[in-house]
Amino acid sequence: MESTRSEVALAEARARLGDLAWGLLDDGDRPGAENMALDHALAATLPEGTAVLRLYGWARPTVSFGRHEPARERYRPLPDTDHVRRPTGGRAVLHRADLTYAVVFPAATGLRAAYRLVHAALGAGLARLGLDVTLAADRDVASPRSPGACFARPAGGELTTGGRKVLGSAQARIGRTILQHGSLLLVDDQSALAAAALGPVPAVEATTLERVLGRAPDPASLRRALVEGVQETLGVRLRPAEGAAAFEAARSLRARYASAAWTWDGVDGLARTL
Repeated sequence: MESTRSEVALAEARARLGDLAWGLLDDGDRPGAENMALDHALAATLPEGTAVLRLYGWARPTVSFGRHEPARERYRPLPDTDHVRRPTGGRAVLHRADLTYAVVFPAATGLRAAYRLVHAALGAGLARLGLDVTLAADRDVASPRSPGACFARPAGGELTTGGRKVLGSAQARIGRTILQHGSLLLVDDQSALAAAALGPVPAVEATTLERVLGRAPDPASLRRALVEGVQETLGVRLRPAEGAAAFEAARSLRARYASAAWTWDGVDGLARTL
């Protein structure tokens, strides 16, 4: 019975996402505060009846903390590394050699089913590169107050290969829109993040595309494969996104995500404009 309900929910989410006009923002490398501000702004300014996929990287090594993670209690700053707090939940991620994605879509689509469906779409893209990926079975979700990195263990619905996590994601509801974003590990398995921990942390159950494929993936081929996986799974066509409103809104949000008080304590002492 539970399996039937899950299948129905996935079918409904696929139908709703498939009815949307999809845009693609194939972005470059940006500083952490800009990346988080732009993801937030894409969700806050999403036109009705649309969805957007953004693919991007990081201009500098950056640790991103989950929205409700007690960062100051758990970590010290890593040398030569930027630090930001995400608008979404989850735990710390070291962005040093990864490809990050963001998908924004109407909240009416549903959270859990869409979460798994987005992962299935990205997994279909990775399969085009020869990667054998599966969706992790449901398991207890670690509290953001628990020590350890996002990639310490896979949560239900996340992508794994050989039983080890290769992509981790988190969601947030922003107005009438859901932001889901996550990181695909290319050549860095997150073990360096343990050096910043203030106490013992669980061993990381993660792997990288380089380790599994035996080579570092070509960035252009990887991005193309992910786009094709989304189009195939959802039955949509991704066209270049019209992101002028989001870029304008991101400028007013950047100060929040560049703030040390927000990054380390989750305290937003700045005027909220969105």
